[in-house]
Amino acid sequence: MIRRVFEGQSGPARDVIVANTAAALVAFGETTDLAEAARGAEAAIDQGQATDQLTALVEASGRLAG
Repeated sequence: MIRRVFEGQSGPARDVIVANTAAALVAFGETTDLAEAARGAEAAIDQGQATDQLTALVEASGRLAG
């Protein structure tokens, strides 16, 4: 599901991912503006940055596990 969203699928799954990411950015002090955080999350998805981060996480997990 996450990969489909990162590949451009819109809908409720994307909305949840954007909302959770925005909330996390606010919770960790990256911004105090939830709408700004949501726009940043959408941009990261649309520009491929989210896919890059997921790929890096999967690769790191594989190295640590193996």
